Amino acid sequence: MITTDQASIRRILKSVVPVTAGAQALSFVSSLALANVLGATQATDAYFLGLSVPMITFGILLAAVRLGALPTLTEWRARHADGFTGLSSELFTGVTLAALLISVVATVIALIAMPAAISGSSGKLLHLTRIALVELAPLGVLGAMIGILGAILAACGSFVPAAAILALEPVAKTLFVV
Repeated sequence: MITTDQASIRRILKSVVPVTAGAQALSFVSSLALANVLGATQATDAYFLGLSVPMITFGILLAAVRLGALPTLTEWRARHADGFTGLSSELFTGVTLAALLISVVATVIALIAMPAAISGSSGKLLHLTRIALVELAPLGVLGAMIGILGAILAACGSFVPAAAILALEPVAKTLFVV
């Protein structure tokens, strides 16, 4: 026999899975758009080299913030529902500012280390990689913002919008380059 909690979980999964699949489809479309714009050139190599650091920062901040904040936010909302909006706003601002600092530091370190990482390559590849790295640096901040927004929405019981905001990453990645 299926309990109410199991039925709720199944209903949530049925609505979240298509939204998550849609976000992944947008990621695929983003990759196609970038390949169409960049082609198979040195610029493409530079883009993917430059993308590596911001995507690592994006992934770490997204997971750390979402997984770290969700239990505390859920508990806080259950105990202090009236102050949840103010807490969410302050938390969003604080996480965004911390992520900005982390992203700037990671980008500066990567810019300094880049010549050693791709030594033996042309100066043009190094130049293009540095440009891509700077263009895509905001992805780290975006990861933290998506993580905290997803945690806030999930703590409120809104799972579909929490999954839908994952679509911001491929759209932003495309806009930062194009």
